Amino acid sequence: MGILSGQQYQKLWEALQDAYPTVNDLTMMLEFRLGKKLGAITSPNAPYEFMVYQVIQRVEGDGETLELINAARDSKPKNAKLVAFAQQFGLASVAPELERVVTDGLPFVNAVRWRTRLGELEGRICRIDIPKNSEGVGTGFLVAPDLVLTNHHVVKDVISGHYLPSDVLIRFDYRRSADGKTLNFGTEFELAAGWLVDSAPPSAVDELADPGNQLPGAEELDYALLRVAGDPGRTPIRPATAQVMPPPPPRGWEAIPTKPVPLPADGPLFIMQHPSGWPLKLAVEPLKSLLAVNANRTRVRYRTNTLKGSSGSPCFDYDFNLVALHYSGNPGAQAKWNEGIPIDAVAGLIAKRP
Repeated sequence: MGILSGQQYQKLWEALQDAYPTVNDLTMMLEFRLGKKLGAITSPNAPYEFMVYQVIQRVEGDGETLELINAARDSKPKNAKLVAFAQQFGLASVAPELERVVTDGLPFVNAVRWRTRLGELEGRICRIDIPKNSEGVGTGFLVAPDLVLTNHHVVKDVISGHYLPSDVLIRFDYRRSADGKTLNFGTEFELAAGWLVDSAPPSAVDELADPGNQLPGAEELDYALLRVAGDPGRTPIRPATAQVMPPPPPRGWEAIPTKPVPLPADGPLFIMQHPSGWPLKLAVEPLKSLLAVNANRTRVRYRTNTLKGSSGSPCFDYDFNLVALHYSGNPGAQAKWNEGIPIDAVAGLIAKRP
């Protein structure tokens, strides 16, 4: 019986081709490690990619998928893709007994996942310019092919009619070199008709330097869900060219988790943002970032740095799982914390709306 999801199936297919790039490599691994003959599984005239697919299909059907993963991992112990894939099933190497965990800080992280996720996120987070010639008033991120999530207060002047929807520019891929010279002004999108899909205002409690026991209302979550023209989530970050084969994948989007996300006190929290309208930055506060979640789970406080223009940024845990929507810092004279909305609270309110 098979154990792989569709995504895991593809990841194992990719990892095997990366670790065993030729038919001979795969043939020897299967025979030496598993006692299986490639010729008994697939036709020698089939394309190599299809051979690998049929190998996975066979072991899934025979209930031997873990044996294949373990054999491939042992045969190529330094292949990053195999290591990352094997970790999902507890088949990666463990530390020797002489090693010990010394602190309760940042957990061990998957370097391949970090590298992959940073590449994905870079294309899914946008700067929001209002009006179009501004240097950015906020940040947002794709949560569907044509939907960007940001803060209500970022687009409040458009909601109120002070600016027109046509005054808004959604800018992806804005980059600048280390010497300050702009290399790429980004890919620009505009709002679609029926642009305001859903929104919730901020709370007056957010303006208090010391709110005490006062809590924002369950519908005061300071978010806006914007429909963007052109389906940016389905468009590639770079256009296809004759020199780029296969064509670049679409930029994709971040799925909003519907179940409560873990927000442990003292846990790490990272924020991807356009602070002060700058090109995309990653703010990292790895140790004891998370301070507290309030009583009705409408706000979460943390120590991770932000600036004006960071409102609407996605917040992630150490493994780059989406956990919160950043919206503000404390309103006191001296900054003590920043604050966001747990992403599952946003998802819950959106689900209740007509």
